[in-house]
Amino acid sequence: MARKINKPLLLGLLISAQTANASVWLPSENVDTVMISHTGSAEIGIFPVGNLDATTKPILTVNGNASIKFSKDRGNWDISSGGQTARLGSSEKFQLGWYANGTWISDTGAVHDPENVNVWQMLFKTAPDAAENTLTVNNVQPVTGLAAVLSVEKHLPVTVWLTLAGFLGFLALNKHRSPPLPQLQPEEEKLDIIAGDA
Repeated sequence: MARKINKPLLLGLLISAQTANASVWLPSENVDTVMISHTGSAEIGIFPVGNLDATTKPILTVNGNASIKFSKDRGNWDISSGGQTARLGSSEKFQLGWYANGTWISDTGAVHDPENVNVWQMLFKTAPDAAENTLTVNNVQPVTGLAAVLSVEKHLPVTVWLTLAGFLGFLALNKHRSPPLPQLQPEEEKLDIIAGDA
C-alpha cells in the first residue's frame, strides 16, 4: 500500500541534510589551507573529481596535519605542500581521501563552523574508528549541494539545522499508536473512593 509523501516535510529534510553532506571542494587561491586530523597520523590524499577510488593514486599525499597552497597558473591549478608539488589541472574541483585498510575513503559528511566561515569539519564514516576519523580544513568551499544553503546557514547554527532534520525525521515516522489506557467505569470509581475512605 503506497503512502502519501508529505512534500514540505521532504523538502525540509533535504535542505537540513545538505548542511552536513559534501564531498567535492573548491580551493581558495594563494591562501594556506590547513588540514588537522584528530588522530595526528592520518594519510590524506587529494584527488581530481571523479578519480577517488580504490585503484587510483592521489595526485598529492599529506599527513593529517599539513598546510597546502593552491595557486592558479595559466588556467591550471597547482598544489604545493612541504616541498611536494602536484597539478590539479584546469578544474579547480577536488576531493579528499582518507587512507585506511589499504583503500581510499571519501568524506561522507561535513559540518560548517557557524562562527568561522572558512572552517569545515569533515567526517570519514566508513573508516575504522569513525569517532576519530575527522579532519578540520579551512579555506575551502563545498561544491555539491551546499552553496544554496550557506546564506541561510549563516543565520542559524548547524546544530539547529541538524536538530530540525532529526525532528522532521521523527515526524515522518508513521508509528502505530498504542491503544489508549483503559478508562474506569463509574461503578469502579465509586468502589475505589469507598475503598479509600475505609
